[in-house]
Amino acid sequence: MGCNIGIDGSAGTASEIRVKNTYIRQASGEYVDGLKYEGYYIVAADSAFPFCTVLEIENRGMSGYGMVPGTPFKAIVLDRGGAIKTTHLDLYAGSERNLAISSSGSTKGLKVTVVNFLKWTRNSYGQRVCK
Repeated sequence: MGCNIGIDGSAGTASEIRVKNTYIRQASGEYVDGLKYEGYYIVAADSAFPFCTVLEIENRGMSGYGMVPGTPFKAIVLDRGGAIKTTHLDLYAGSERNLAISSSGSTKGLKVTVVNFLKWTRNSYGQRVCK
């Protein structure tokens, strides 16, 4: 996840939210260690899900960075991708060299529920954000 590598090593998602390994730029413009944007994990989804859509995702076996197998988690749509079609989601799990989330269960047929639509706006730096 992430293209347009910046001089600081961060990458841009399709929504313009920047990620850098396990640092995520928050709505305030500040980078925070972890894999969450404003308290939500980040997913790439089909354009049927607008940016800033909050989803609750069944968790059958993912763990790390606060994820507990068997406990659903909330994620926010901040990216797209060529392989992301209709029923496919891509969870941001850190850098390709340093995956921060592991999976030990099947991800096929997970229950995904839309729980909210945050507002797409700009922060005081002019950066696109979900609030």
